[in-house]
Amino acid sequence: MGRREEQGSTQANSILVFVDGYCPLCHWLARWIRKRDKNNMFQFHSLSSELARKMLPAGLYANTNTVVVLHKGRIYTKGRAVVYILRHLSGWKIIAIILGIFPNFLLDAGYTLIAKLRYKLFGKYDVRWLDNDKEF
Repeated sequence: MGRREEQGSTQANSILVFVDGYCPLCHWLARWIRKRDKNNMFQFHSLSSELARKMLPAGLYANTNTVVVLHKGRIYTKGRAVVYILRHLSGWKIIAIILGIFPNFLLDAGYTLIAKLRYKLFGKYDVRWLDNDKEF
């Protein structure tokens, strides 16, 4: 079963990652995660997708300034979402443990700074890459 087919299903064990579908940095990071996702646990979806609208609380749906992880009924955002992702990638658990020591306000401050600068540094796609990137 290919990545594209797996992405269409929302299995109970899958880690759903909702990101800004117009952000080149998010695209690069999703590809980086995919490359290291040996167990095919991660599924990526746009925050402005129909699935996000159905599965996420109203305050998170279409909020393109954050990353949202949904796994086993729990939601993680911003810095905690990044730590959660790293914790599930082999070879990155120690980094997740180190980052996990920091309080939420510090993790989120760092995340928010990057989120505010990402379009200035990396630009913005005209179309959602999650819907249009055949190789993703």
